[in-house]
Amino acid sequence: MTTRFTFDCPHCQATTIVDEGMRDLLLEDGCILCETTVSMAAFDRTT
Repeated sequence: MTTRFTFDCPHCQATTIVDEGMRDLLLEDGCILCETTVSMAAFDRTT
């Protein structure tokens, strides 16, 4: 079972569901819409 996370960008309010790989990319590269750096606080684990 793949772990999923809800991503809520604190800067542009973009919201989406991502897997661990995409979460890691967002943490490394920033939000794909506004390119602002994001932290683990932007992610909530979903079931």
